[in-house]
Amino acid sequence: MIEHKYDIFISYRSTDREWVDVLATNLRDSGYSIFLDDWEIRGGEDFALRIEGAIRRSKAGILVATPQASHSGWVQKEYELMQKEKLLRGFNFIPIVFGSFEHMPFTDTTHAIKFGDDYRRSFYKLVCSLEKRSADRLDSYAQELKYPTTKNHMRVYRKRFIEELFDRLTHSPQMVLSREHFNTGSYINSLKQKAIEVYGEGCVYSIYTPTALTDQSQEYFSTIAKQCGLEGVDSPASFGLALSQKFVIGKKILLLISGFENGDDDIRRAFAQNLRELYNHHQNSFDLVIFGGYKLIELRYIDGGLSPLNILEEYLIPEPSLEDWQEIFNTDIDIDRLAQIEERTGKHPKLTHYCISHSFEELDENDLLLSSIFSRFYHRSDTLCEHLLESSFGRFKSWSPNPLHRELFWQNLLIKDGKRFAWRSDYIRDKFREELECGE
Repeated sequence: MIEHKYDIFISYRSTDREWVDVLATNLRDSGYSIFLDDWEIRGGEDFALRIEGAIRRSKAGILVATPQASHSGWVQKEYELMQKEKLLRGFNFIPIVFGSFEHMPFTDTTHAIKFGDDYRRSFYKLVCSLEKRSADRLDSYAQELKYPTTKNHMRVYRKRFIEELFDRLTHSPQMVLSREHFNTGSYINSLKQKAIEVYGEGCVYSIYTPTALTDQSQEYFSTIAKQCGLEGVDSPASFGLALSQKFVIGKKILLLISGFENGDDDIRRAFAQNLRELYNHHQNSFDLVIFGGYKLIELRYIDGGLSPLNILEEYLIPEPSLEDWQEIFNTDIDIDRLAQIEERTGKHPKLTHYCISHSFEELDENDLLLSSIFSRFYHRSDTLCEHLLESSFGRFKSWSPNPLHRELFWQNLLIKDGKRFAWRSDYIRDKFREELECGE
């Protein structure tokens, strides 16, 4: 039998860290031992092994299910591990939610505790669920609690993005693209809020596609249908038919699709074909926005003129400015320091985030962080070392005919420099050369 080291494992998206820190502190002050990655994992440790081991050695798991979390591959993995432990040994899995959304994938089969305006009542319900008892004595709950701050205003940089996206939607459906390490959760949530204002309550269908294998097509389409309030759906055809019955003459709806990278290639293609057929027959009845990255644009180009996604216009989320970084990371760090970080990281999201709270010396010494960015290219060192001698090369295209250029760009190591590709920064280029052990 595995000895339990932790009472509670907490799974969350890093964009919700401030809220989660308050929750974890309140649980710790209530006497629980907590595994929170920020508290427990040291620099240089194998992140995946530590997470898997911590879940196995915890009595219970809390998943903070927010719109941002639904777009995290790590949270999805932790959810699957906790579900496995639940089946094996009665692991106490408890999803909690805050924010506005419907039909979260993590709460399909498990009752969630909703944190709303009454934080104390919600926290008490959580404690009762952890102890597997009824929540009927709130008045006697005397634990002193810290309370999270809430931020409901829309950030300026997201507002600009949403205004441009809505302008584009007047002409054609949109494929909103982001590259590796870029968090789109806050963009999607803000877009949904604005869309409800524009299209009206009940006219915005937000779909987060589930992870599925080839033989799980029925479950895949049933899950996305439920997110649209549709029942009895078990195939692409029945989904299209059921959704078309929601269309009303003279009133448009918006389909907002995220998590497109999830699932098997064949299922993704079937869903894309389904959307194409809907658009061909009902294009005046709905607008379409699909968020994704490499897998989404790959489907756009891999089939050439036969691609079901030819109807979509590409929109790569713009690079943040220095002022945007202040808002993104909610920091009062001065612009001069941010300019130094930008020169070092070239605005690479993962490296920039790290440098906000760490020194450049710590970045240089963090081999694990740098390896996580470069490791997928180790087997291409010969060709890469030639490219690393140059600051720019090739002809820029978002889907370059050169597979290496294409992969480097979508892994967020290259940027567009005029009509050519360029390395994000000299620092990244030099560190990449060191990592691959390129000669002079």
